[in-house]
Amino acid sequence: MKAFAAGAVLLLCSFLAGCWNSVELNELGIVSATAIDYKKGMYNVSYQIVVPQAVSSATGQASPSMAPIAVFSTQGATLKEAAEKANLEFPRTLFFAHNRVIVIGENAAKQGISGLLDLYFRNQESRETVSLYVTQDDPKQILKTLMPIEKIQGAGIFKMTNVAEKQSSTVKRTRIYEIAYKITSRSSSAVVPEISFSGRGQPKQSVDAMNEVSHDVILKFQRNGVFRKDRLAGWLSEDESLGLRLATGEANGGMITVGCPKEESKGKISFQLNKVKAKLETMAEDGRANIAAKVTAYGVLAESSCKTDFSKPESLEPVKQALKEHLSGLIRAAWKASLDLRSDIFGISDEVYRHQPELWKMWADKEDPWKEAQLTPQVEVKVERTGMSNDSFKKLLDK
Repeated sequence: MKAFAAGAVLLLCSFLAGCWNSVELNELGIVSATAIDYKKGMYNVSYQIVVPQAVSSATGQASPSMAPIAVFSTQGATLKEAAEKANLEFPRTLFFAHNRVIVIGENAAKQGISGLLDLYFRNQESRETVSLYVTQDDPKQILKTLMPIEKIQGAGIFKMTNVAEKQSSTVKRTRIYEIAYKITSRSSSAVVPEISFSGRGQPKQSVDAMNEVSHDVILKFQRNGVFRKDRLAGWLSEDESLGLRLATGEANGGMITVGCPKEESKGKISFQLNKVKAKLETMAEDGRANIAAKVTAYGVLAESSCKTDFSKPESLEPVKQALKEHLSGLIRAAWKASLDLRSDIFGISDEVYRHQPELWKMWADKEDPWKEAQLTPQVEVKVERTGMSNDSFKKLLDK
């Protein structure tokens, strides 16, 4: 009988044990975005917290007079120390499972992000799919800026990235695990999108901004930060970023504008990029690598102010040639930027390791041997259609 009673007690305890560390929802502070900067030997970490009373629509209790987010900052000699101090300054336990974006200031990025990566891979609550961004502006101010339409600004930046990835090839989301993989590869380089303020004036940080129809200052993706190992080495312009995406096969959209092929015409042609197929082909010659960046760009003519008659198939050839030269120039510009920044963002070292093992053995003891490689763009352009009109509207007016 005693044995039965003891077993029953143990069984009851096993059911109760699952709730011993439970936390009520109203005791949590849900983090939607994090900003990191570095000043005078200390990390400044800012957290954007969701205010449930301001965003709850399910219960009909959302308050339009309350800001949907709250931002506060802590400091520490390490990121973990700053995070621990947050527990002394905020009334709720921080919950990071819904943190979608991390914005890193330029100073912190130059200091190195290995501490951030280490913290994320050790913390079982954090997710390695969080998107990473860099900025030359104050990262805390970026978290405090309210966005039109989107209540939760961290989620808004995440959605901005999805749209930019589909419509423009200059921006590509970089997750924590992706940058960790790239900087630990043989190329030791990664590219991270920059988010910054665009416009003049002060960004809107009051709840009144949600009722305004236009904002003088908005958040915008512009350049891309280049990391050599875990430190920020410099920046790629928008054109250089597009050239890199084209050569590495990561481009999937965007608008390319070139001048009319005939010298007497001062018009422009816009080419809507729909799809890109690309690969890097590596050949070894005399201890050097010759890289052919083979790119085929598919798209449609979206706008033209040229006098060209597109009903004749041969009239497209000069247009294709102009686009080919323009895209080749973008790839060459990106390659030059990678050499200037001493960052193997094309992944040449990985290509040589996979396809030219004998050459890789010769490179083993050299510093930055990939810089001796020759990269040659080989671009083809496929115009899938020219639209419903053969002549430009300007040409119709001149008739």
